[in-house]
Amino acid sequence: MLCLISFLSFLFVFLSFLFSLFLFLFHFHFLFLFLFLFLFLVLFFLFFFLFFFFFLFKSL
Repeated sequence: MLCLISFLSFLFVFLSFLFSLFLFLFHFHFLFLFLFLFLFLVLFFLFFFLFFFFFLFKSL
């Protein structure tokens, strides 16, 4: 279950990175790239740590 969550988180971040790259390649501003990367990294860590602590407390 935890592996699945990690994989989904990774997939989410990877897709967001591709999306950011896509925006960048179509001559959008650098700001867009950093904004998207920052936003999705924050979401990823939030998502990951929430589930991590959830499983940690569940196992105790």
